Amino acid sequence: MTVMNVVAYGSLMYRPSLEATLRRPAGLTRITIPGWRRVFNAPFPDGLSYLNIQPALSTQLEAAYFTVDRSELPLFADREAGSELVEVMSGYHAFVWPRTAWRELPVLRSYLDVCRRGAAGLGVNLDLGTTWPLVVRDDTANPVYR
Repeated sequence: MTVMNVVAYGSLMYRPSLEATLRRPAGLTRITIPGWRRVFNAPFPDGLSYLNIQPALSTQLEAAYFTVDRSELPLFADREAGSELVEVMSGYHAFVWPRTAWRELPVLRSYLDVCRRGAAGLGVNLDLGTTWPLVVRDDTANPVYR
């Protein structure tokens, strides 16, 4: 068994969302990652952007991490499609989309809400180190992202 620490900086901070992907209970622990910031520039085929992180030497972000066995990483294949597992701090990896993939597209209000719920539940300041999207698609009446 080979375990690794994976940083959750968006919807993976929402425990029900993480556990649905892992198909098991999971613990989340707060962490501060220096030299990175959140940006909504991870494009998906649905024409929307989701959270990504990118290097930014003069900032930091609060997030959480969870531990997985390397054999569990394929469970994230669809959810994190297009990303690379990058060491963002010694001993901590995150799903990061490469610069060549970055695109700023609309972001769902329901996605923002899930990220905020996850952050609030952990006491994570989501505003710290986050560049918020310019275009938010309001799906409040019928949330798409859960």
